[in-house]
Amino acid sequence: MRYFGNPGDGIDFTRPKAIELLEQAIARDPKFGLAYALLSEAQADTLWAEDTTAEQMAKAMATAKMAVEVEPQLAEGHLVLGSYYYPLPFQKGRGAYDWFRDKERGLEEWKTAERLAPNNAAVLAKLAEAAIDRGDWKGAFQKLERARQVEPLEPMWAKQLADIHFAFRHDDQAEKIADVMFAKLREANAPEFWVLEANIALALGDNARAALANGSAGMSRRGRVNSY
Repeated sequence: MRYFGNPGDGIDFTRPKAIELLEQAIARDPKFGLAYALLSEAQADTLWAEDTTAEQMAKAMATAKMAVEVEPQLAEGHLVLGSYYYPLPFQKGRGAYDWFRDKERGLEEWKTAERLAPNNAAVLAKLAEAAIDRGDWKGAFQKLERARQVEPLEPMWAKQLADIHFAFRHDDQAEKIADVMFAKLREANAPEFWVLEANIALALGDNARAALANGSAGMSRRGRVNSY
């Protein structure tokens, strides 16, 4: 399970077992802040077709607060806690973000997390998303660039940064990021970057290249790729 900063986001059939193991870890060490942080996100997690409940979120929030209380110098505790307070635009429809709304408190928790762990890529990505929400595009670019430097093999940060470049029609920059990720990853593991290449080609009016890239994206998802 890799949660951290995305409570309620996604489907994870290992969740019941994860909760059981994390609760056992906390029973053995009540000061285990990282276990509280992970447990909070597992408690908030839900299936795609379901919504979180008030009782579920109250429990998840209480666990996140415990993570900060027992280990205040742990960045992950502040990261998770901030994620309940700050509803990001693309997550507003998810129940996990409907119960606690205090953007200033959430942003402060994330800034605290950054002070405690300036090279935590998940924290940097959350600050980037908050910057986008506030219209601070320069700040978003800076935070995502740092996240990429910290975790150069993580496609998520690279894709987020490339998408922003593409939105601003920085097509060359977006393509450079895609090319770097193709080089770092096996091409079969990068379908999202083939889709990006297709979108760039369409924006430039190159329909033939877009079709080839879309075909490569499909083959990439099936474990085969045909570079154009």
